[in-house]
Parts: sequence; C-alpha cells; structure tokens
Amino acid sequence: MKRAQTLRPRRRAFTLIELLTVIAVIGILAGILIPTVGAARKAAVKSKSRAQMTGYATAIAQFKSQYGYYPTGLTDAGASISGEDEFIIALSGRDPNTNDPATGDWGNNRAMRFYSFSEEEFDDADNLTDGFGNEIYIAVDADGNGTITNPSGGDAIRSGVIAWSYEENTPANGVIVQTWD
Repeated sequence: MKRAQTLRPRRRAFTLIELLTVIAVIGILAGILIPTVGAARKAAVKSKSRAQMTGYATAIAQFKSQYGYYPTGLTDAGASISGEDEFIIALSGRDPNTNDPATGDWGNNRAMRFYSFSEEEFDDADNLTDGFGNEIYIAVDADGNGTITNPSGGDAIRSGVIAWSYEENTPANGVIVQTWD
C-alpha cells in the first residue's frame, strides 16, 4: 500500500535575482535623490545667511538714521565681528553678558534695540558667523567719501553698508553671500 503523501503548501519566496534587482533600483534612486536633498539644504542655509546679513545691513542703516553716524568699530575696508565688539552692543542696545540695557559710551545712548542677536549666530570663539559657520565681515562708508572697498577686489562699490562672508573662511574662495544697503 502506498503511503499517502502529505501535501505541503509550497512557500513563495523571492529569488536572489529579484532581491538584487530591487537593491540596485533603490541604490540608483538614492544616488539621484541624495545630491538633490544636499543642494536644497545648502540653498536653504544660503538663503538664511542672506536674510541674516540683510538684517545686519538694515539695523546699521537704522542706527545711522537714528544717530547720524555708524556704530563704532566699522570701517570702509570691512572687519570680522566678534561677540565682544562694540558693534554688537551698539546694535542690540544690551550688555551681551546680562542682557540688561547697555551702559557706557557705545554710540547707542538710548539703548535702542536695532537687532536681536541669537546664540546660533556665534561660533565657539564668539565670532559672528553665517549659517555655514563662516565669519561675517561688515563694512560701512565710515569716512563719508561715498565708497566702500569691494570685498571681492576690484573697484570700490557705492556707499552704504555691506555685509559678506567667505566660503570656508578663505577669501581666495570668493564671497559666498553678500548684501548691501
């Protein structure tokens, strides 16, 4: 007598070829999407940095409109700004350590707040930085001759206020974002 064969249900599984095909397709899609996401993130940080510098230029212009002169320490050649600079105290109207109205001769006698600096705008060395971590430089027409030294070299540019940063803190790499008023 023949033994009755038990019928086992046949399992359905993916073959090695099918798995490798799916992995290859996912790899191709990731290769296409990852650079796009990185570029979008860089564009967002660049936009944030431009808005930050526009805020500085506007605050400096308001300061000059209010007092008739620029905050102390700014020149037409431009300089990096650190957290202890008179410039920051003058624009914020506050003592950076206590956040109380600034006392002393900072050029902002009424302790008006032209700009509110946040912690994320400074690096570990207390320098003012853009979204990429690059130091920010600011120049004004301090001598009143109608021009500011061009940070990219070449001819001087019009008067007013200019704020800029260099890519990777290296002037040779060129200006990454800039604004002027």
